Amino acid sequence: MSTPPLSTPPLTDANTAQQRITVFERRALYAHWATLFFYCALLALFSLHQWFRPEGISLFQWSVQCLPLLMFWFGLRIRKRRTYSWLGFVLFLYFIKGVEGVMGFTPTLFDWCLLIFSTSLFITSTMAARWLLLKEKELYLLRQNTTGNSDDITEISTPQ
Repeated sequence: MSTPPLSTPPLTDANTAQQRITVFERRALYAHWATLFFYCALLALFSLHQWFRPEGISLFQWSVQCLPLLMFWFGLRIRKRRTYSWLGFVLFLYFIKGVEGVMGFTPTLFDWCLLIFSTSLFITSTMAARWLLLKEKELYLLRQNTTGNSDDITEISTPQ
């Protein structure tokens, strides 16, 4: 018995591919909602922190905290895959600040919430980006399998 070569992917039917696309779409939707929840929680945390600060409200500090996050609002609303990826890079700044606060001498509830929300937001945004990418790959492969392979066209057009 001979086995097929490892370089060729196994052929799948359209129903299986469509089921995988549906699964990836559903997972991406759940991750999208979780991302929006932690995104809004992080913005609310910054706003509440400014409201209850003993020094009073500082609009400059609030804008420095919130504007990097607010840049991604429109991309998150329309579920662009690259927005989730870039959000992960920006979240490293918030994660570093949260770790710095938690590992300091007097960690506060704000530091713990910042660390938890930024970590959770990073995980959910990364998973949303990953599942959207897998959905796009499955759609591409499904279209390629249903429309025919470009190698088949060159085989027909080459003279023998």
